[in-house]
Amino acid sequence: MSGTSAKVRLSPYEAGNDLNLPDGWVYCKIGDILKVNYGKGLKEVKRNPGNISVYGSNGIVGQHNIALTKGPTIIIGRKGSVGVVHFSKEPCWPIDTTYFIDALDDLSPIYLLHVLRGLTLSDLDTSTAIPGLNRNDLYDQPIPLPPLPEQKRIAAKVEELLARVNATKERLAKVAAILKRFRQSVLATASSGQLTVDWRTSKKNTEQRGAIIRRIIDTHDLAGIGHGGTAAPPTEGVHNLVEDEIPETWALAELKWLCEPGRSITYGILKPGPNQIEGVPYIRVADFPNGKLLLDKIRKTTNEIAGQYERSALRAGDILLSIRGTVGRVCRVPKELDGANITQDSARISVHPEISADYLEIYLKSPTVQHRLDGAMKGVAVRGVNIGDVRALQISVPPLFEQSEIFRRVHSLFAFADAIDKRVTMAESRAENLSQATLAKAFRGELVPTEAELARREGRSYEPASALLACIKDEHTQKGSNFRPLPRAQKRT
Repeated sequence: MSGTSAKVRLSPYEAGNDLNLPDGWVYCKIGDILKVNYGKGLKEVKRNPGNISVYGSNGIVGQHNIALTKGPTIIIGRKGSVGVVHFSKEPCWPIDTTYFIDALDDLSPIYLLHVLRGLTLSDLDTSTAIPGLNRNDLYDQPIPLPPLPEQKRIAAKVEELLARVNATKERLAKVAAILKRFRQSVLATASSGQLTVDWRTSKKNTEQRGAIIRRIIDTHDLAGIGHGGTAAPPTEGVHNLVEDEIPETWALAELKWLCEPGRSITYGILKPGPNQIEGVPYIRVADFPNGKLLLDKIRKTTNEIAGQYERSALRAGDILLSIRGTVGRVCRVPKELDGANITQDSARISVHPEISADYLEIYLKSPTVQHRLDGAMKGVAVRGVNIGDVRALQISVPPLFEQSEIFRRVHSLFAFADAIDKRVTMAESRAENLSQATLAKAFRGELVPTEAELARREGRSYEPASALLACIKDEHTQKGSNFRPLPRAQKRT
């Protein structure tokens, strides 16, 4: 179907013997066929209201009433997002962080668009400070050039196939959002008691409401410690849960009472200093994105600095809650970090023996707590929650057996969501591979019948790409550095 030889190149863009290309194709350099222009600066304050798109390296950055280009335009990131390729069907204004190509009358713009996107132009960046793309390097890039009618057929087929792939990608992206809402719904029903309504119905509870809380507070009183420390008073109107909103066998308690006596809720090291090869590990908020601790990112501080913050030393099983910057992240301390510490951006929550740490972790992730953390946020430059508001967080506490049942059900439902997530990730990878495979076939001449093959079938002659290339080069020679290919109709006169 394609007319290619038996030997197939590893890269369709590698210049070399044209015998490795389909009949009628040639390799050429971008500089042989295209004039690459510099974009022109257009500050936002100088843009007038209009419907002309203004392009930067990342795509459309605004609108204007005047166009810089003359027709369909390929825009290439020159500074910043180096090598990112965009396309405008209409005249537009590319700014000075871009290159643009708009003299495309002898070539298929869509074919060239996909060829340029396949070149991985970002690899041409040789700058050390601000990423940049040298125009001469761009001009030297080899590309496969088929006859013009074949370019148009390839472009149409690629657009058709990639539209299907992109539609699949969009549907897969929606699944991720659905799974996020599903997890939030699970946490909401778990923290409200709705998740275990059937379980409570089938189990007979003999313990009075609040009995577990009274026992816990008694252990603090017996230790003569109380909730530990002083802090700013809780934010008014934030901690407004009432027992009428929870199951009758549950009780409300402030988080400060659910900790081990003598290990109150506290933040950690203010200035851990430079990272140490040997020393005490400490956990930053950045170390547990999405609630998953990245052990390979953990830094260390000196024993002297850590010694000043013994109050915030960690034990395996403690819960961490981020309270500055990105507020509301939750994770558990693994056994590998027993004895480590935290920074001032996190709160350490030890867990009382009569409370399931698994349940408490779930509750802290729930919309109930996250909403109240949002309400307690303060600050301008760096937003955060005072330790007093953390200690005052209201926790709905079920009997211990129900805490375990809630964790079991949440764990099972999350495992189900994780399995779907994994399948979606695999599907996204396959979709991306399908896009790459489609382009590879297109630029090997395997996606549609070649012009040479059609000409043989129909008993006619055809103009090979070598003739197209020679025509463009002749025009290039005549016009010199100001060369822009003229429409073929003008060339034939």
